[in-house]
Amino acid sequence: TYNKILERKQRFWENGNIIIFSIIGNIVLAFTKITFGLSGGSRALFSDGINSLSDVATSIGMLVGVYYSNQPADEAHPYGHEKIESIVANVLGIFMILTAFELGKGTIELLHAVYIHKQEYKMPVMNTMYWGIFSAVIKYAMYYYKLKVGQKTFNHALIADAKDSRNDIFTSLGAVAGILLAIYVNPIFDIILSIPVALLIFKEGVSVIFENANLILDRQDKEFVQEVEEFIYKNTDIVNVHNIQMRTSGDKLFLNLHIRVPKNMTVDEAHCIGDNLEESLYEEFENVSEVLIHIEPIMD
Repeated sequence: TYNKILERKQRFWENGNIIIFSIIGNIVLAFTKITFGLSGGSRALFSDGINSLSDVATSIGMLVGVYYSNQPADEAHPYGHEKIESIVANVLGIFMILTAFELGKGTIELLHAVYIHKQEYKMPVMNTMYWGIFSAVIKYAMYYYKLKVGQKTFNHALIADAKDSRNDIFTSLGAVAGILLAIYVNPIFDIILSIPVALLIFKEGVSVIFENANLILDRQDKEFVQEVEEFIYKNTDIVNVHNIQMRTSGDKLFLNLHIRVPKNMTVDEAHCIGDNLEESLYEEFENVSEVLIHIEPIMD
């Protein structure tokens, strides 16, 4: 319908605008943190800048994913293309794990060079700390707005990207703590605080992959299924509903369910009951895109 087309366009622009904001923000952050990390002698700030640079690439991939996921259903894809968002979210999870691995690997190599090979490590300058704080503020804004839009539009890739931005807040604050401890305690703290940050990013990446793998595999939401069942019993005359199953595709939900009607009921009467139930489910659950009802007779 025309309203559905407008909703899809609105969804695309809401998602697209926040991703473009993310791309621009990460370009600015990557440039400033890499530049001042190198000039100010902060390994932590420089690593954080590389992380922001990788976020630019993932955001561009997300923008492409949002474009294709919002394409209308066609003959080859009758259920639409929204599952692309879950695939993109899994790719983001893999990027998080790779980022954590590279950050941890680089930190261990640098510790080895400093302690084993007695390589001199430069003390970071104080102004690098301010860029870390600046990064944390921008990343919080990204996290807040991406999560808000992602939850509103049921875009699982954008929600995953919001979690990545939340990780970046801790990365930037870790860099700030490392810089302060390096200046006032020991320069080595600028290096070692990257390890817990890497572990945090790794944990979140694994979580994102498992969460979106369940969406791709159509894991059943027991609470939602129970909510549908209770709605039918409370708002209709149907006395038996069973085998309620759901599939998720982006912001769309597809429902399959079985109902039983008196065996002496005409086909037309049973069909009317099914149509009325279908319409009531569309009205009650706004994300339900399709309902398939299998009608069975009540056996004596």
